[in-house]
Amino acid sequence: MSKIKSIKAIVENNSEKFVKEYKEYNSDGKEILKEIYINDNQIEEKTITTYNEKGLIIEEINFGENNELNTKTLFFYDDKNKIN
Repeated sequence: MSKIKSIKAIVENNSEKFVKEYKEYNSDGKEILKEIYINDNQIEEKTITTYNEKGLIIEEINFGENNELNTKTLFFYDDKNKIN
């Protein structure tokens, strides 16, 4: 498996500095994880995306503040790679 790349967006708010957004990408450059923070170490929203071997999204899971499941979306494609 190729190395996963990540990006952090850091915010400085009054006297504190924290990661506002964190993203991870797979070796194809597709986003597989996105975390948005309210403040240091407190996640507001987290999205995990899964792709098939063709690089198409097959599942997207979104979690809220307390790691509660907000939504889970499954994607199904026909033989022309169009969403059913």
